[in-house]
Amino acid sequence: MAKKIIENGLPNSIVRKVGRLGSKEDAFQKIDLVVTVGDKQYKGQVKGFSELIPSEGKIVVTGAGDTRNYPKVDWMIFVNLQKKKVVIFENKGNVVMGNYVFDEPSLIHNLG
Repeated sequence: MAKKIIENGLPNSIVRKVGRLGSKEDAFQKIDLVVTVGDKQYKGQVKGFSELIPSEGKIVVTGAGDTRNYPKVDWMIFVNLQKKKVVIFENKGNVVMGNYVFDEPSLIHNLG
């Protein structure tokens, strides 16, 4: 679902799934997708989410489940299947009390 929403929302992008259960990319680097836009490639970790809560220049992403830092990815990609929505942040967030917290400028794509 995330792949389709990204491809539709970012024309001229190519999205390739790389994270398969047991693959080296998933197990060691935690890369689920590679998104190519123009001549740049971005490695992404995909997570589900419930809602986005703006708060004092930050955006709190709730309901992401297994929250941890992923230092080897460029983008944190959150998908809400019920709303058919994908939000993409630069991987500059923190985990606070089980939620991801990003500065507002880190939100680079809001699709769906």
